[in-house]
Amino acid sequence: MQQIKYDIKCETSSLEKEFYKESYVLLEGAIIETISILDIIRKYKVNDECEDPIEHCKARIKSAKSMKEKLKRKNLPVNIESALKETHDAAGIRVICRFLDDIYWIVGQA
Repeated sequence: MQQIKYDIKCETSSLEKEFYKESYVLLEGAIIETISILDIIRKYKVNDECEDPIEHCKARIKSAKSMKEKLKRKNLPVNIESALKETHDAAGIRVICRFLDDIYWIVGQA
């Protein structure tokens, strides 16, 4: 059994570093922690039923440009505080499963 493959995608230009500042590391850490939990859940299912419920995962940190546009659309202050407190997608993970039942099983374990 291989570890879950995932990519954390984010443009790492100076704009992202300037906008997210030290929060970028926290967002990245939250993604890594969630992926680790998913990997434990996955290993449990493989050991119990010899079946891997997760095909793959993709993760990303929303680009500074996209986040700023969203904050403007919502008439919110364009700053990191608004980005983290008023939106729900600064970081995101997509988990691809083979079967619908696996999705509900994973959600029940998390």
